[in-house]
Amino acid sequence: MANYKQNIIVNLKTERVTRVYSYDRWDGEKNIREKKEITSPVSKASRDLEVPNKLIYWHEETLGKRYL
Repeated sequence: MANYKQNIIVNLKTERVTRVYSYDRWDGEKNIREKKEITSPVSKASRDLEVPNKLIYWHEETLGKRYL
């Protein structure tokens, strides 16, 4: 993989995290741009991205909800 990039978009209104990955893949003749998008709830994304629990607890307390 070359030119690997990752964007993380947090939407607190919908309580979703969108991760967009893009990279170049060589198919033997030319580079092909690959793009993958994953959307998940804030609590699942925090575990996947290894976000400190302190940040997630702050988010939950701010909204008055518990996800974990």
